[in-house]
Amino acid sequence: MIDIETFSEEMDNDREVIKLILTELISSIDMQIPLMRKHLQNNEFTALSREAHSIKGGCRNVMSEPLALAAENLEKTALNEISNDTLIALKDLTTLFEQFKNFVNNNFI
Repeated sequence: MIDIETFSEEMDNDREVIKLILTELISSIDMQIPLMRKHLQNNEFTALSREAHSIKGGCRNVMSEPLALAAENLEKTALNEISNDTLIALKDLTTLFEQFKNFVNNNFI
């Protein structure tokens, strides 16, 4: 879920910094997912795409490529403005995010 070795090296193996960054990312995504659901309900695909783009960047910063790829897929489907595909991509991101949270909670918190 996270390339722990690389991310730890980037953070000088400072467990407290790692914990802080991961906790902040989780908190941010926890707020963004309901917002993206609302954007989808309102057919606000550009706004949804921006949120997904933000998540993608945050996930790449912490070396979570699977979650970054799911966010990238959501970003692309939102730009295509196809509601059903975007809904599926949002569900996929949400599922992976729950796995990410469990991974972080079991390994860092």
